[in-house]
Amino acid sequence: MMTTYFVKSAFPSIRRQRGVTLIVALVILLVMSVVAVASMSGSTLQARMASNEKQIQISLHAAEAGSRAAVLYLNQNAHSPYTKFKSATDGLYSNTKNNEEGLLEPVSIDANFSDYNDPGAWTDDNSVEVAAVADNLPSTAKDPRYIIEFLGTQVLGNQPVSLNGNQAKPTPVFHYRIVAIGWAQDPQIYSIVQTTYKTAESF
Repeated sequence: MMTTYFVKSAFPSIRRQRGVTLIVALVILLVMSVVAVASMSGSTLQARMASNEKQIQISLHAAEAGSRAAVLYLNQNAHSPYTKFKSATDGLYSNTKNNEEGLLEPVSIDANFSDYNDPGAWTDDNSVEVAAVADNLPSTAKDPRYIIEFLGTQVLGNQPVSLNGNQAKPTPVFHYRIVAIGWAQDPQIYSIVQTTYKTAESF
C-alpha cells in the first residue's frame, strides 16, 4: 500500500509576497505625496504672507511720506490758517468758524469725504497728491495723498508782563490734524496714517 504525504509550506508564496510588497510601496508613496503637497502648500502660503507684509510696509512708508509732506507745508503756513483754510482748496479744511475777522466759513472734511478711510474717496478735487516717493521705495500703484484740517486756536494764559508794565499779547497756538494715505504696488493694499500738529507756544 502506497502512502501519499502532503506537505504544507509554512511560507507564503512568492506571488503573495510580491502583492504585499506592492501594497506597502503604494501606501508609502501616497504618504510621501501627501507630505510633499502639504509642504509645498505651506511654502506657498508663507511666500504669500511675506509678499503681503512687504506690500503693507510699502504702503505704510508711502503714507508716512505723504504725512511728512503735509508737515513741511505746515512748517511754512501753520500761522496763516485764516487765509489758507477758508475753503477746501489744496486739501485744506477747517472745523472752526473762528477767525480774526469772524468771517471764516470753512469747509469741513465731511463736505468732501463720506469716509476718508475709503481709498476710492481720495481724488484731485479733495486732497493733495505728493510727488513720487523718493525714499528708496519701489514704485507704488498711486502716489500718496494728504489732507490737513485746521482744528482751532488755543490762547495760552499766564503771559509774561513786559518791562513797561503792560501785559504781553497772548500767544496763539494753532492746532491741525493731518491724514495721509499711501498705496503699495498692489492698488488694493493701502495704509492711512493720522497725526496732529501744533505750532510752537511762541513765535
